[in-house]
Amino acid sequence: MPASSRSFSIELMRDLLSRIHVHDSAAGQPVTTSGDWDDHKPARFGRQSDDAVPGARELAPAQIAAILNAASDPDALAHGTDAERRSPQIPLRKLLLGARLAACFETPEQLAELFLPQVLTCLLVPNPAQRQEVWRDLPAIIRQLGYLAGPTVDPATVKILVLGHRGTTRADHARATIDFADGLGSAIEDGKTIVALAPSASALPSDVHPLVSRSLILPPVSGAMLLAILRQTHAWAGGLEDDALCDLLPNNAVLATMPLAQIQHAFHRPLARDILLRLRTLAAPAPGTTSISPLTLNRLYLPPEASAFCRDILADLDAWRSGTVPWSQVPSSACLVGPAGNGKTSLAAALAGSAGIPLITTSYADCQRAGHQGDFLRALSDKFVEAIATTPCVMLIDELDSFTRRDRPGRSSDYIVGVVNGLLEHLSVLNDTPGVVLIGATNFPDLVDPAVLRPGRFDRRIHLGNPDRAGIHRILEIELGPDANVVETANIAARLIGSSGAQVSAVVRDARAMARRAGGTLQPKHLTSAVDRIAPPQAADNARRIAIHEAGHAVVGHALGLPPPHRLRMTATGGTYEYPTPSIMTTQVAEDHLAVLLAGRAAEIEILGSCSNGAETDLTQATQLAIDMRFNWGMRSGGPLALTDLTILGLTSSGEAMDLLTADLSSAEGTARNLIMTHGSLINQVADALMTAKELDADALRVLLNQAE
Repeated sequence: MPASSRSFSIELMRDLLSRIHVHDSAAGQPVTTSGDWDDHKPARFGRQSDDAVPGARELAPAQIAAILNAASDPDALAHGTDAERRSPQIPLRKLLLGARLAACFETPEQLAELFLPQVLTCLLVPNPAQRQEVWRDLPAIIRQLGYLAGPTVDPATVKILVLGHRGTTRADHARATIDFADGLGSAIEDGKTIVALAPSASALPSDVHPLVSRSLILPPVSGAMLLAILRQTHAWAGGLEDDALCDLLPNNAVLATMPLAQIQHAFHRPLARDILLRLRTLAAPAPGTTSISPLTLNRLYLPPEASAFCRDILADLDAWRSGTVPWSQVPSSACLVGPAGNGKTSLAAALAGSAGIPLITTSYADCQRAGHQGDFLRALSDKFVEAIATTPCVMLIDELDSFTRRDRPGRSSDYIVGVVNGLLEHLSVLNDTPGVVLIGATNFPDLVDPAVLRPGRFDRRIHLGNPDRAGIHRILEIELGPDANVVETANIAARLIGSSGAQVSAVVRDARAMARRAGGTLQPKHLTSAVDRIAPPQAADNARRIAIHEAGHAVVGHALGLPPPHRLRMTATGGTYEYPTPSIMTTQVAEDHLAVLLAGRAAEIEILGSCSNGAETDLTQATQLAIDMRFNWGMRSGGPLALTDLTILGLTSSGEAMDLLTADLSSAEGTARNLIMTHGSLINQVADALMTAKELDADALRVLLNQAE
């Protein structure tokens, strides 16, 4: 947030914490001696007299250490206050809630809005136990905020309601939901100002949604909050500026996950040194463990789009942490799609490792292990609560396709609807949570419910396919390390085209194992042998057939005026023709694409004299396109017809529908064969280039195809 917003939040936090501490201390040993506490204007220990200790920026390290180790505070003494002031019982839970709530208000106007007549503010607290604690402490804190908001504010008019704070059974939850709805209705009818505690905004009754003025999510505990509390509970904290104390605290990512009991334990120490050292000791991971992923992005190959996304996220995280960019302006979510073994899970881990923040992971399988649907949803909720409590962090939801779609009928459709609805509710909460980078991963995006993938839940869709030749070369360099200097990787990369990133990494591991078993260092022969296991060399005649087949697709598409494919590849098991399928097809465009799908098989027949089984995928896609054109898109003489259930066609080898489809496909193949006969020499040129390079991108193909004109 901007500096002015941070300044207001900090001042509000200090004033609010002072009032909370004075009020709670008044029940035991008050720290003030005159006047009603409601009128108390607490002294700021940070305000120094001429005789006070200079600012921390002016102190040498030895001087700072002396103050921290001292049993008294010279700055407090200069003000004539008790240098050893320390509350015998610190209301730390209430103080932390006050600090977190104050951080939600960036301007005086936002604070004033909380108390406007008939305003409904939703305070989102996903965890039921935490929601109960907040409900217990919030009335006193709202009262103090009301005094700070201005003399015309009456905090007594605020009605605080909580959803689901008691019980564990379904009946308890149902009763709590009814009570919550009834309470909201009564408060609205009475014209009350309302603060509603709920797990998410969607948990409110649907007719109340339009009445919500603002939804607040409590930020995690931070160093700045603890310092503000320290200045109220321990007099010595005022002698130093925040920078000096912050250097001695654990970082915010660690503090966000530290249990309240550990912070309370540390705060009962009498001296600055003891408190800060105890917090740092409690924050230190156990030997052999770490909460931050050791994997970083510089150890990972990513295609350009994914690399740019990660680079932008890291920059935005830094800007958000520094307060220069609000989280609402950060595109903080992406769904990674593509075949298995290409780094979807690794990207999330490396992004967290590079940012120095925790990685929280869950999946359908992880939650399903918890038990029936109620246990599943509870396990899912626990992970989202953990992510919110751990901000900043990266949260990975793997196997998104396993959650499947709500529109698929079946025996377990009611179960799936409940599970997906639960996921959607948590995603909505997470979208409003500053500091959480959300990553989803799926091998089959078409199986994911569309509502899950919409912007606002996952803002970006990033494809992670098998790496191209340059990507394979980069993966080999990363995996080989210094050994890349003694191994020729160019030919190895060419042979591995079509392999996943995981397969490329496995080749290097296999080669190292061969070298280790032979009792020597890694040599080129070990890498070659490892490659032979997953990508044996193609026989010459088969390689030529693959090249002709893929060249046929490209040349026919070019002759029909279609854009060049993204890439042609020869792999160890065949070839690939990666072309863009337009989202909108006219009849002519569909006819052209049908001809291109059949052009590989047609090229084999016209140039090599026979076809092979390499056209199976092409024929499957062509048949589906022909069915869509005739029976779903109204592009044939049958008229405007769309059949969602194709079983009524009775597709048999001798049926009328089959005869019509066969005629459509034969016509498209005839178009392809005529173009191949016309451009046979160009097909051979493209095939020769493909056999040499093993991979041709759109630019290389454009040069080859245009030179022949």
